[in-house]
Amino acid sequence: MLPEGVSVGDACLAETVQAGERKRLKGVLLSARKTSPHLLVKFVGTERGEPFTSLSAPGLKSSYLTRREVAAWVAPPEGRGGAAAGPRAANSDEYKLRERR
Repeated sequence: MLPEGVSVGDACLAETVQAGERKRLKGVLLSARKTSPHLLVKFVGTERGEPFTSLSAPGLKSSYLTRREVAAWVAPPEGRGGAAAGPRAANSDEYKLRERR
């Protein structure tokens, strides 16, 4: 009944609908039941494993999902970063706020 490589209490990759589109989020499998959908997943972060921000958080903190919507969690490679990890200016002082005089 559980997806391969996932057991209750483990981190998992869960696919859910958020703002009308399908998103993949990091979750924790809380329980499994006999009636469908079988798996109760609590969402804990983005697909990259980063904590939620007020904009990236799903509307529901947990949801019952089917087996095909849950997979084993595989941490993303270290070298991959999001938009926040983009190129930085050579002189980071130019982005600091100036003091008011």
